[in-house]
Amino acid sequence: MGRELVWRQVATLLHQQKTSLSGGPKPEPKPDEVPPPPLKSLRVDQKTITRYAAASGDRNPIHTSALGAKAFGFPRSIAHGMWSAATILGSVEGRIPESTTYNVKFGKPILLPSTVNVYADKVDGGWDLAMRHPEKGYPHLTATLR
Repeated sequence: MGRELVWRQVATLLHQQKTSLSGGPKPEPKPDEVPPPPLKSLRVDQKTITRYAAASGDRNPIHTSALGAKAFGFPRSIAHGMWSAATILGSVEGRIPESTTYNVKFGKPILLPSTVNVYADKVDGGWDLAMRHPEKGYPHLTATLR
């Protein structure tokens, strides 16, 4: 009692990857490939992320300082990935089974301030979740609950 595994996390931080397999520009989406309407739109600003940094203890300057973010190549401060991963779970709160595997992949960072679209699709065996840019549609986060 008291020694059972209740949480396991694997994280890769500051990992560089190509944004396109070809290295070339991505084609424009076809007009008939408009994404479905989001479950909701969510506004995230520096105040929200500063509060998250204080609560989580993760005061990395890419999240808390525009100057710190610029030193790492970002035009502005960015939202914590873990904030995004936790926040999107609120869209399915109360509908998550007791035993669940949660897999998250991060896409482009959320520059502050921003609005993101939240998607939650019920699928066989769980949920598919996403945070996407509202105009361009690229993912900030995709996740599965199974």
